[in-house]
Amino acid sequence: MTEPEKTVLLSTASAIMRVGIAVLVFVVVGSAYLFYTREEDVGRCGVEAPPRPACGNVLDESAIAEMEARIGSKVNVQAGEKVFKGHCASCHKPDQDMTGPALKGILDRAPQPSVRWLHAFLSNEDSLIAVKDAYTINMLKNRKSEGAWRHPNELSQQDINNMIACVEVCR
Repeated sequence: MTEPEKTVLLSTASAIMRVGIAVLVFVVVGSAYLFYTREEDVGRCGVEAPPRPACGNVLDESAIAEMEARIGSKVNVQAGEKVFKGHCASCHKPDQDMTGPALKGILDRAPQPSVRWLHAFLSNEDSLIAVKDAYTINMLKNRKSEGAWRHPNELSQQDINNMIACVEVCR
């Protein structure tokens, strides 16, 4: 086989390989889409179901309005779900203890006014330790592992409000 024939053969094989990889990627992505798209999310007619908070229940507008009144600001439950999944879900579940405590019901368990306490705790828990906040000190004593509840202190008050609403409106 001559050198030009080898070059043509190699470039043809390379092109076939690239096409094969592209087809494989297309099949994998398409299969993943079909596998992860549930019928209740996209109905037979193609209309998407209402958005769902982290707990999987359909949003209840009256529960959201009640939560907004309790928190004292407008909330976005879908944004709260993103905050929960991105910043909280590695240590918390809405309805059961994990590394961190269950978050559902936190407004009833936290010192009052609970929203104000949560803002302080999630943005700078060291300040609550410094003033010997009893609830914070008790959580520190009862945590499941050393350093488990050090929060990144990067959430805005609105992020915290949205996350609380997301967790609380789930039934």
